Amino acid sequence: MAFSLHTISNKKIIKYSFIIFIVAMVFRVVIINFVNTDKIAPDGTGYYHLAYNLSKGNGYLMHGEPYFFREPGYPLFLSLAFVITDWVGYETGTLEFDDDFRIVNKVPEIIAAKYLQAIIDSLACVILFLILTRFIKIRYAFLIGILFAIFFHYAYNITSILRETLQSFVSLSMCLALVQYFKSNSDKYLIFTGILWGFLNLIFYPNLIFAVTIPIFIWIYKKSFFKAIRPSIIIGIVMFITVSPWLYRSYSYFPDIRIFKSFGTSITPEYLNYYSALQTAAYYNYITIDDANAIFRNELVDGISETDRFKIYWDGTIAAKADSLLKMVNEPIVSYRKIINLISYSKNILPPTFSKYFIEKSMFVYGILISVVIGYGLFALFGFFFYFKKLLFLNIILITYISAFYVLASEGRRMLPIHPFLFTYFVLGINYIFLRFYCKLSETEVYKQVMKSQV
Repeated sequence: MAFSLHTISNKKIIKYSFIIFIVAMVFRVVIINFVNTDKIAPDGTGYYHLAYNLSKGNGYLMHGEPYFFREPGYPLFLSLAFVITDWVGYETGTLEFDDDFRIVNKVPEIIAAKYLQAIIDSLACVILFLILTRFIKIRYAFLIGILFAIFFHYAYNITSILRETLQSFVSLSMCLALVQYFKSNSDKYLIFTGILWGFLNLIFYPNLIFAVTIPIFIWIYKKSFFKAIRPSIIIGIVMFITVSPWLYRSYSYFPDIRIFKSFGTSITPEYLNYYSALQTAAYYNYITIDDANAIFRNELVDGISETDRFKIYWDGTIAAKADSLLKMVNEPIVSYRKIINLISYSKNILPPTFSKYFIEKSMFVYGILISVVIGYGLFALFGFFFYFKKLLFLNIILITYISAFYVLASEGRRMLPIHPFLFTYFVLGINYIFLRFYCKLSETEVYKQVMKSQV
């Protein structure tokens, strides 16, 4: 009988996974054809050229020289769109755009890239469903999965030639692997977790922060610091093996052990500190914001080789310039600017309101969107409060990103990986309030209705 019930459950999971994927894919096909059809982000142009070079077998190059300014994960993924488009028989590498980054010619490889992103984004919805089936009853997991499949604020990102859709898919996959380890205690899931964490670092190296949270979650699961050491080491070793070709390439090009601080990229801590110092000086009117951006581009972005970029980071040139600017400004530890930035970054935890578009079109529609986003945040907060302990082991992505939001949330799109989990708490928050206060169920009865018997 137990086998029969298990078989029925598996069939349901397969059926529901298929439905979620189809709904998500259809929704994304509509978005691809009607939303953001003629625009490419400034960063997207760089990814485009890197992917083109990779697809042609020219290597990871920009302007003919080895490139380290961005991690290779997303350009490698994007190069598949070029390979597919070439294979079908279309010419690639012809992108043209105006000063507003509007695409002015037909670029079939970008359409192919959006469809590839639609596929992995639809799979991300399925993965969220699979994660949730480990904790809550399948009907609730399916409800959240199907609603998330048509959550526009998340799906919209597939229209951008940017890494966040891929990053979110891989982070969800890593979460599923780790959850599977917590459910089965099998070492194979530690290996999967390490590989996926490696991929995640190759997409966006600040994901190295999981070096802190993964061992903590394993420690909580094992209820013993010493028992958490072995699985944490396994994950770390597998991650390092996964990323070692990229780190070896960087070290071969510029043999300085300090490249490991920036995970082999030329976006080093010194680079980020100098950019922050320039923005601070501009805020206090020591220079204009246009001058700050021009200085930054002239000194660190345009017309500088990767060799020179690495050298000025490690010889102290950039650090000295940043220190000089900060001494000139002499900003206090607590300042109005820092508080405003904190509030601004906190806002980026929530979905976007597309304010630039709707403020011009309709303040009424913009007001509705603001209200929806605020409501989303409130119900997600309720759900988090009511279910955090019950769903502790699915929270690693959410907790990690929220803990580091001051570093990660300078751009809202970087917080995309947390939205599957925020959305889960949003739905569960509404459901809890409905069952508890409208249906008059006790707290125990609510949890019994929603949660699996063993979590």
